[in-house]
Amino acid sequence: MDKQQHTPGPIAPGPWKINGIAVESIDHGKYYHVAKVFNPAFTQSSNEANARLIAAAPDLLDALHAADFQLERLRHQANGVIDR
Repeated sequence: MDKQQHTPGPIAPGPWKINGIAVESIDHGKYYHVAKVFNPAFTQSSNEANARLIAAAPDLLDALHAADFQLERLRHQANGVIDR
């Protein structure tokens, strides 16, 4: 997990909300447009599902960091027996 695999910030503050096929955030009265999800080859419900997935990204990233922390802690407890 050392190499950054995404476009660097700035990141719109969360929580991210769904507005149809748009993902947005409002923080301290400031509006942030995060993404608009539209692919004409997909159905409206598929586009909305993709928007929900994007809106969940900050929470998914937090969960990933928490899991990585716990796995690292377990690796140290096992004295290196568990190899990543």
